[in-house]
Amino acid sequence: MNKEQQQAFIDLIAPLCQKYAKQYGFKSCAGAIGQAVLESGFGSSYKAGFNNFFGLKYRENRVTCNNGYFLDGGSEQNPDGSYTNLNPIKTKWFRFDTVEQGVEGYYQFINISNYKEVKKQTNSLSYLQEIKKANYATSLNYAENVYRVVKEWNLDKYDSVFSVNEPIIIKPEDTKTGYSNSPLASYYNPAKYHGGDRLHKIDTITIHCIVGQWTAKQGCDYFANIDRKASCNYVVGKDGDIGLSVEEKYCSYCSNSSQGKNANDQRGITIETASDKTAPYAITDAALNALILLCADICKRNGIPALKFSYDKNERVNHLNGVNMTCHRDFAKKACPGDYIYEREEYIAQEVNKLLGSNTSAIPQPITESIDTNKEKNKFNFIKYADDYSDLKKAFGYDKEKLWNHYLTYGKKEGRKVYFDLEIKNGYLVQVSISDLNIRESHTVNSKSKGFIKPGIYTITEENNGFGKLKSGAGWISLKYCKKLS
Repeated sequence: MNKEQQQAFIDLIAPLCQKYAKQYGFKSCAGAIGQAVLESGFGSSYKAGFNNFFGLKYRENRVTCNNGYFLDGGSEQNPDGSYTNLNPIKTKWFRFDTVEQGVEGYYQFINISNYKEVKKQTNSLSYLQEIKKANYATSLNYAENVYRVVKEWNLDKYDSVFSVNEPIIIKPEDTKTGYSNSPLASYYNPAKYHGGDRLHKIDTITIHCIVGQWTAKQGCDYFANIDRKASCNYVVGKDGDIGLSVEEKYCSYCSNSSQGKNANDQRGITIETASDKTAPYAITDAALNALILLCADICKRNGIPALKFSYDKNERVNHLNGVNMTCHRDFAKKACPGDYIYEREEYIAQEVNKLLGSNTSAIPQPITESIDTNKEKNKFNFIKYADDYSDLKKAFGYDKEKLWNHYLTYGKKEGRKVYFDLEIKNGYLVQVSISDLNIRESHTVNSKSKGFIKPGIYTITEENNGFGKLKSGAGWISLKYCKKLS
């Protein structure tokens, strides 16, 4: 059987699993589709010829849509790992007249109290773990084997039809709570624990790293099932999907700071973000962009005029000088949100403030005094500004535009020194990062090498054939391996 035939079986069985899972009150069907695939060999087994795709043994009066039984063998695994063969002339299996009856028969079969925990599960892994606990199959590794099928064929996508995937949206004018939830959230599964009604108006945002490249659904499902007091308001997934875990009207258990009116989780919206499992806990570009959009939406709905981050912990914790972005590490011995996010907090704030639009009058304005912005920007020594402040270099590298925006918005007010001595005439700057870039006598790859240029920043005064001429007169370097800075 080729891949197309295998996919055709999934396409046949999946919508029926979605239909009857919802009809019988189940909240996930991906695991069931995986069971059908594994049990029937993509519909190719002998039992599948009787539309029994789930290996259902005959139980009188257990299923109403069947057409009796047929006889066939099989095997069962014993607790010690050995197998017992079933007698093929005595073992009865359900017979169904149609594919649809075969799927409905499965849901009727497990629609009993023995499988009540299975009904509660909202993701394929926990669904399969619970169905194994309920002794659906004797295979010792049944849940793991089916789950591999689920992941290989991306069957989790078929869970998108369930009502639990619909966000709960509370209108801002709701007189009962006064709170709303983000319409950007495409998945909702309430966390098992939260701190109850907020004691403080929302005026803060705290971004966390979840230490796993999860989807928003995986993150929300995790907090819905975890047996300890941990939760968050939103989860941003690796693909930029957004999930709601704790409604904004409630305080989450996210930052080790939830006790008392001014506690961080009482006043802040907490966001867990999918990240790598190791330092610096990097996040995807899709997740970063989603974070920016979500933060802007949170600000607009809660009347926060602008976001401001500071690399000074005291300013963050005490909300000094308009700072309203905090970190988990401020309140506990944690690396969270990881250096990758931490170094980009200020950038996130800047991008959010650009999106706030009508609230720009409330965004901290640059103190320019007599500065002629256009003239000074041309002379702005962004290289020295980055080199002088390691936090800025980590966050922005040598990005002139971002460093200039930082200076205008925060730098001068914070007392950071800048220099205006970088005006470049008849040329531009490039950054060389590799150590084996040749300096050529002319602008061809075959021209004689005069040695290697050291990593650093250089001025290019002329371009030809993909090479740049060094201002020093030392020769030409390939621009393919350089980053243009101005």
